[in-house]
Amino acid sequence: GSIRKFEMLEDLVVVAVIGENMRGTPGISGKVFSSLGRAGVNVLVIAQGSSERNISFVIGKRDQAAALKTIHNTFLTGEV
Repeated sequence: GSIRKFEMLEDLVVVAVIGENMRGTPGISGKVFSSLGRAGVNVLVIAQGSSERNISFVIGKRDQAAALKTIHNTFLTGEV
């Protein structure tokens, strides 16, 4: 088949959560996306590397500060 419609979205950012201890640790993705949801951040695309050491997601640029603060607080300070 051929591509019939193409849409380009602007003002998006890619955020990556990277950590050696993510591999084989259940619940990391759930923790990431639950915290983003509570912060009202809409995630458009999700990707995880086969090494399980990286979860990347695409969000609107307007949500960038909230997403970074939320991820930082969730994983580095234990706050939500």
